[in-house]
Amino acid sequence: MKKALLIILLLFLTTKVSALSYSQWQETGIMDENKIVEFENRYRFYKIVQEGDYYPITTIAYDYPLIDYTNTRLTDYSTWQNTCSLDENYVVEEAVVYPYKQVQSIKYLLLTIDTSISDITSIEIYNNNTKVDHSTVECYNCNLDKQMTIMLHAYYYLPDLSLIVNSTTNTTVTISFARGSVVPTIFATSIIPTNQLHLVSKTTLKNPKYSSFLYSKEPVVNNGFYQIYPSALMCRQRNTLYFHYREVKEYYDDNYYLELDGYIKDEENFKTYYRYLLPEVKTTNEESIIDVNQADNNINLTEEVFTVDEVNWLEESQLLDCENERFLEVTSIESEELFVPEEEKEVKIKDNDTTSSLIPALKIEKGNTNIIYILAIILIIIVIASIITIICRKNRYK
Repeated sequence: MKKALLIILLLFLTTKVSALSYSQWQETGIMDENKIVEFENRYRFYKIVQEGDYYPITTIAYDYPLIDYTNTRLTDYSTWQNTCSLDENYVVEEAVVYPYKQVQSIKYLLLTIDTSISDITSIEIYNNNTKVDHSTVECYNCNLDKQMTIMLHAYYYLPDLSLIVNSTTNTTVTISFARGSVVPTIFATSIIPTNQLHLVSKTTLKNPKYSSFLYSKEPVVNNGFYQIYPSALMCRQRNTLYFHYREVKEYYDDNYYLELDGYIKDEENFKTYYRYLLPEVKTTNEESIIDVNQADNNINLTEEVFTVDEVNWLEESQLLDCENERFLEVTSIESEELFVPEEEKEVKIKDNDTTSSLIPALKIEKGNTNIIYILAIILIIIVIASIITIICRKNRYK
């Protein structure tokens, strides 16, 4: 009985219950109604962000209808002026200031040499001791033998400039300074010797051009390049700007997800993904021999199929020596079919030096994933094993 139970247990262990196998998730559904299909909705995820700019409170920004009154900035100060706004959105500063104007910055130099322009080998120009770039440009209404126009690559404040005109001869050069490139814009002239550094701050102004009003909180010392005006109590102001904005969705990316921490699901922006059950692939395991008593025997079988009702070949003549049963060949279970060897194929069982009678080896084909079929087959095997055990006991007591 113990051997029969062991055989049943081994049959159960070698019966394979397959796990369900699915295809990859895909966007296209399966039209075949016989396919088992699963589906899930995946969504895009986003955060709400504010998009906008800063404007005065009185500005109507149609693109940004919302206003964050806690998010503000101040503009730069206005110029000093006689009156300022009383609006609470302005920050106003009052002080005694000193108005003045300074000579306009220049960009062009007109050089006139007493000898010949060809005597000039180079010109070095500095702004606060830093060398500046310059180039020679066309000279309008000039005596080309004696005159040339130099253009600086930026505008410079006249008193900050200095220069050296290097020449093969020691002579003098008249330098006229202008904001534009034509002669009528000249407003300062210097006569300097060649091959010597000249400070433009010592230049004599001629019809100078001045800037707009400038203001200082400290008194201004006139260096010859300023126009000084009386001090006055004046004010300047800064306006308060408020953040005008609109709320927009900022998506995590272009992909679709089931969940995404920290982001909001867009319920209207989704895709449905499908997967379907793959057909079961039936495979036959390699034949394995279960040796109950660790005996070393070989079995060659040719398979022939019988139903359970047709298992009538287990005659008494074949079961004379049940005690010496040693082997059971197991493959797999398929429905209610059992496999038995052809008559000429025998299982030789060796016990010590005694050769036992022949006993057929049961062969079970790999099973269906349906557990009901498996339980039914196990029940049939238990019944057959019980019958074999009873017959063996009767033969033993004869």
